[in-house]
Amino acid sequence: MRCELMINTEVNKNIKAYKDTWESEGFLCIDNFLDETSAYFLHSFLTKKISEEWWSIKLRAHEEGNQINESHLYNRKNKKRIEDTLVECQKAFSKHILSYAFDEIDSHWDQCMCLLCSYKNFLKDNVFKSFMHSITNEEYKLIRDSSYKTTRYLTGHFLSPHEDETRFCEDVSMLLSLTKDWLPAYGGNLQITTKDQTQLKQSIVPGYNKLVLINNKNKNLLHSVTHVAPFVRKARYTLSARLAAQTESPVL
Repeated sequence: MRCELMINTEVNKNIKAYKDTWESEGFLCIDNFLDETSAYFLHSFLTKKISEEWWSIKLRAHEEGNQINESHLYNRKNKKRIEDTLVECQKAFSKHILSYAFDEIDSHWDQCMCLLCSYKNFLKDNVFKSFMHSITNEEYKLIRDSSYKTTRYLTGHFLSPHEDETRFCEDVSMLLSLTKDWLPAYGGNLQITTKDQTQLKQSIVPGYNKLVLINNKNKNLLHSVTHVAPFVRKARYTLSARLAAQTESPVL
């Protein structure tokens, strides 16, 4: 079912502080972004309602001569391939090569009424654009549906340090964490560093209804997700999107 998602009214009381942080740091973390009801239904749908068949693991490594770009459903047939490829991606990470491993839900059809698609549409509406303008002075919104992702990190999953592309004028990366009872020791922390990775600007532990905005025009920052520790039985859930300040879709 589709429902109307709403921003927590308390967020508006701190707009000036958010704007100052955005301008000075190039990124921003907001707790309790959505109102309580919206966050509850999104989290419940994501963790309890959807089928495991919606998920597939994405494995990638940009190693010269050993490119990995695979997607697999979880089943007995793919189990060995997933395990072996995950190890190869982790090896690439150890050599400072762009790489990642995490689960993702592929895009749904245009008229889908599920809550994940309701959130996607929420990122296009005027209320959200107004919120973004109050912080960035630009009416950022979701332009391309392919720039919206639902991800799940399990044990061994990670995302190496990188900066998001801006070739479609998608100057802001937005991540809504929907993870309860996560501890820093579990890994899976979002880390924002300087470009040379010598300084950690902030380590953000996954949380429930926690929003992170990153300014992709700031070329002095990288972000990554640390490896989820072995034997962690919980999952880290995030709804992510890249936003553009445009009134028309870019030419692809």
